[in-house]
Amino acid sequence: MDSASNKLQNGSEFQFYEIKENESPLITSSFLLGSEESEKLKATMFYMDSNDMTKYEEGSKEDLACLDRFVKNVNPDKKFYLRQLPILRSMTDKEPRFFLKEVFEIYLLLLRTLPYPGLSEKIKEYEEKVMNSPERIVPDILTLKDVNELFESSGIDKGLVTITPDIEYLQTNDCRMRYVEQLFFYDRRGNPFVYPALAVHKIFNECVLGLNWTTNTCKHHANCIENRRKKVIELMNKYADFSTNLIPLQIVSMQIDILRIETCFFDQEPLYTNESNYLFSMFLNSQVFSADLYREVINRFHLPTNGPLAELHHAPTQGMRLSCLVGWIIQFIGPIDEDNELLANVLVSNLEFSVERDIEKAVEIMRDEVVVRGKEGTRKIFKPYGAHEDNQSKYEKMAEKARLRKLAVQQKKNKKGGKQKSAKEIDEAHGAQNSQWKDLSDEPIEYSGSKSKEDSCRATVTIKGHRYGSNYSLLKNGPRKENPQKFFLIDIDELEKLMDMESMMGFEWTKDEKYLEDLESFVKMTGIKKFVLRRLQEDTADSERLFLLEEAVEVARISLELKGDDPNLHGMLELAEAEIKSLNEHVRRTRSMDEVDSLFSMHKIEKSNITVIPDYVEKMSENYSNENIYTPITTIGRNGEVLMNMGESALYIFKKVICGVNWIEAVGENGLDAYQNFRHGFADLLKSLFCEWETCYVSKDWHEDAIKFLKNHKIFENQCRCDLDYFEEFAEDSLVPTSFFSDICVAFNLPPMPENLPYALLLSEARTLMMVVWACQFYPRQERSREQGDTAMQRGVIMNAMFARLPQGAKLHNHLANLITHWSEPHASARGPISHKPTKPGRMQSQQTIDEEARRELQRALVMQKMKQKKEKKNSKIEEAHDTLAKSIVESSDFSQSVLEDAKINSGETPKPTKSRNESHEKTGKAKELKKEVKANSKESFSKQSEDIPDPSTNEGSGSSTPRQVKPNTSAISKQSSRSSSTSISEPCSSGKLIPEDEEAVQKKTFEDKAKKMVKMQNQIKDLKDQLKQLSVENETLKSTIEERKEEDSNKLKKAKKELEKEKEQTAKLEQAMNDWKVSLEFMEKDLIEAGEQRDIANEKLRKADEELREQTAKSRDLEHQLRGANKSLAMMNKEKDRAVERVVREWKERWNVERHQVQLAQNR
Repeated sequence: MDSASNKLQNGSEFQFYEIKENESPLITSSFLLGSEESEKLKATMFYMDSNDMTKYEEGSKEDLACLDRFVKNVNPDKKFYLRQLPILRSMTDKEPRFFLKEVFEIYLLLLRTLPYPGLSEKIKEYEEKVMNSPERIVPDILTLKDVNELFESSGIDKGLVTITPDIEYLQTNDCRMRYVEQLFFYDRRGNPFVYPALAVHKIFNECVLGLNWTTNTCKHHANCIENRRKKVIELMNKYADFSTNLIPLQIVSMQIDILRIETCFFDQEPLYTNESNYLFSMFLNSQVFSADLYREVINRFHLPTNGPLAELHHAPTQGMRLSCLVGWIIQFIGPIDEDNELLANVLVSNLEFSVERDIEKAVEIMRDEVVVRGKEGTRKIFKPYGAHEDNQSKYEKMAEKARLRKLAVQQKKNKKGGKQKSAKEIDEAHGAQNSQWKDLSDEPIEYSGSKSKEDSCRATVTIKGHRYGSNYSLLKNGPRKENPQKFFLIDIDELEKLMDMESMMGFEWTKDEKYLEDLESFVKMTGIKKFVLRRLQEDTADSERLFLLEEAVEVARISLELKGDDPNLHGMLELAEAEIKSLNEHVRRTRSMDEVDSLFSMHKIEKSNITVIPDYVEKMSENYSNENIYTPITTIGRNGEVLMNMGESALYIFKKVICGVNWIEAVGENGLDAYQNFRHGFADLLKSLFCEWETCYVSKDWHEDAIKFLKNHKIFENQCRCDLDYFEEFAEDSLVPTSFFSDICVAFNLPPMPENLPYALLLSEARTLMMVVWACQFYPRQERSREQGDTAMQRGVIMNAMFARLPQGAKLHNHLANLITHWSEPHASARGPISHKPTKPGRMQSQQTIDEEARRELQRALVMQKMKQKKEKKNSKIEEAHDTLAKSIVESSDFSQSVLEDAKINSGETPKPTKSRNESHEKTGKAKELKKEVKANSKESFSKQSEDIPDPSTNEGSGSSTPRQVKPNTSAISKQSSRSSSTSISEPCSSGKLIPEDEEAVQKKTFEDKAKKMVKMQNQIKDLKDQLKQLSVENETLKSTIEERKEEDSNKLKKAKKELEKEKEQTAKLEQAMNDWKVSLEFMEKDLIEAGEQRDIANEKLRKADEELREQTAKSRDLEHQLRGANKSLAMMNKEKDRAVERVVREWKERWNVERHQVQLAQNR
């Protein structure tokens, strides 16, 4: 062709037909003619648009016989439409293809319009070779590339041709109206053709669909169903291919008929011809109906069950239809292996004709379920008929089988006589016993998703390989800030099964987030019956497991509505809801596990559908709080609000209001009355947490209002409150010096740190102890709680919440009790630091000073006594002095010995008789003898002077560092010693008369002896004090050791008890399993006996059948001989007919040649 034609064709391309809303669709000429007229006129099909239809009204039917006549006689300006063959999504080669003669029909018409010389010869050549050639069984095909080359080689404008899909095929493939049974397309002569994959689809519909492939229904052959399966698979494997080869539909139909004739086949009719036809042909894909339709089909044909769909109340027709088809494929194809993997892929790919939207995604999901998981043997969605997904152990399953056998025996007994229970009543009775919720609240948690405190409600957790989360974790943008969605927990794995099948099932509820508004909407829109409840964190190890009452009531109400029962039948739910409404709007009531269990049991709620998991939101908050000490432990409420329990609420208010304030300055500036008024107001506000809200969770909004109210008190006027950020400069893994902590205490007038403590603290430990110091200052008294909610209880709860934040390796763990005692009692600081050492240098120096002063006073008293004694009363005074001295020595020695014995008793030692005790008894006896001989005299003069002697106990009290437990004994000893010394000195010197010189030496010697004895006694007392200190230190050490051992033993005992309980449970389960197994063995023995009897009966039947078979075999042999004779005669007749046909054909051919020759001669003329 010339350059102009090349430019023309290079600038044009084929147009592709698009169906528009306002335009009428294309129509075929064969549709207008009808099948009879098309066959009569031998018409060829072509496409017509609305313009063609308008002009055809003036024409005749003969003009529709072919495209050439229609263009010549009706519409010379017709727009040409070239039909493209259907392309399946499963085909690897998706290049458009066309029938050869349809292409050349349009090509020749356009070629005649070109004004080029020599085209007539080319057109005749194409007509003879292509258009007038005999029709082949399989017509020739051209690809789009070939058509492009053909048109470009002739310079034809490709823009004059519009490529259109096969309209008739699209109409038959519309799955929105019904299930597509037949999928084929026609050539231009009306002959039907299919692809190999479509041939498999036809065989599946006519030979597989509608049969129960798990039950042999044949009455003549024992292995009929397996032979049938093998032959059908063998026929399918001939066409198991994704190629674009064309196969005449008549050949496939003939092979199916032969298969049905040769096989003992199909006592049941296919599903779409029986009463279940409405599921496949009457409903639209988008229509939603009761899932009972699906359950009816799977129960009748024992199909593998789509678990999530079977639990729904209503479902789209597409979902039920596809689930049935997939179930039949799984049931028919069996386990996937190398031999049937390709066939399984073809069968699944053909399901694209039953999916309306998201076809590729739906087919991929089904391929993964049927082929991939079928090859692995672990299908996720579809389970064998009658199987249910559970986590029962081997013994539990055995026990379940034994229970079912017992139930069967009971039913047999009921049939024989007596009152019979219905199956529903029996199931309900056993269901009530076996209905227990799945408690995973003590299992370890693996977190995934968001782990920040702000987004903890959007996290997902994995417990025992199963994933759980909340509706907040599924919201793309999180909950709304105003009027947020109701918070509830979801079994993520169960939901994903449905979400994965969204396209396959025809669901539309995931297109928006309305199903996540609340639990009721979620259950109604998704149909999931499995509920998840959260168990709140316990305050203490011995506290009950708690649930939010409003969540438990909501689950109970929805469960009853799903069963069709009245939620207010017993009135308990109404009472619970009324109780919830009666509370403060910020308070959320909780209930123990036993109370919730009773609520569910009363309403006969199926607890096996309920899973209990720990409140992972609160658990994550607890983990975050352990790292950030001053952050409260919170959870989330049903309305999306932040909640705190009693301990965390009290600690949060205490930290925000009390901590960070210099209370000494506040009291000094605003007065003690304001402080007392504030304390009463603070205690009254917290009292509601400990009384009517004791087992409740309170919203954080209430705390903020309460904190704001408390901070407006007069006590805070002109007072600045500091945040507890004193340790921000320290790294997280660093240590805080104890001196730095003590400086902060001094700066805020807090109780100071005692001495002899570790030089540094952990950072988290220092942060916690900083709150403890303020608590000890604000609640200084250590006492037991006398009534609910008093200050002692408030102090204890707040302290426990603080101690829960102490790290495991706290430096002051062993000193914590003494440290709190030191901080709680301000006068304890005067008694010295908390230390387990026996002595201190300061204490030794003060004691030595007291002893020296006592000696000096004693010497001065002796000198004055020598000057004032009188000679007349010498004997009486000497005897009286000896008596008094002996008595004081005996009393002091006895008291010291008793103190020593008491200390030994406290330390665990047994007192023994000592030498000092024996001597004291002897001195006591001598003193009594002297007392009888000496007369009593006055003792005024020297006793007045002896009052000036300092009392050692006074100095002892001011400078002693002895611990508080030892203080009373030591003070008693010092007082007794001072009292004895003053008495012994003052009594002999009561008169003022002088003593004679010959008696002065005796008197002086006597008093020197007394002084020496006094010093010796003081030394003994000092030794006793030292021993007492050592014993007290040992006693404290032993106490701490005993407490540590008690804690270790108690922990070991708890672990041993838990292990023992587990062992008991396992033993009980094993015993129950053994008993059930024994029962099952008894039933198995009975079954074996019955089976033996049945076997004998079956053998007798087989013997009779064998005899009948022999007779039938003999008859069949006779019939076979007759059939062979008939076949021979039939073959002779066929040969004669063939000869006659050949003769007629030869004659007609000769006539046709003669007539053709005559026509050619006429044309030449």
